[in-house]
Amino acid sequence: MDAPDQDRLAPLLARAREIADQLLAPRAQETDQASGAPVENVRVLAEAGLLGMSVPVEYGGQGAPGRAVRELWRFWQAAAG
Repeated sequence: MDAPDQDRLAPLLARAREIADQLLAPRAQETDQASGAPVENVRVLAEAGLLGMSVPVEYGGQGAPGRAVRELWRFWQAAAG
């Protein structure tokens, strides 16, 4: 990410780390074993504004570059163990 993207997305990435550590990680094993979609996780991510990260701003998303989205997934994977 270039510097403007980093500055703009820093709060969003910090929130993603927080969610991964505090909310997703404690439920990771339960979510893995459940049969079905992790509805509660999706709700949490939607409320935090993280589901629309890669959607262009003109369509209501955050307009984050792909690298930012990959960084978020890395946080969530690390939280899951």
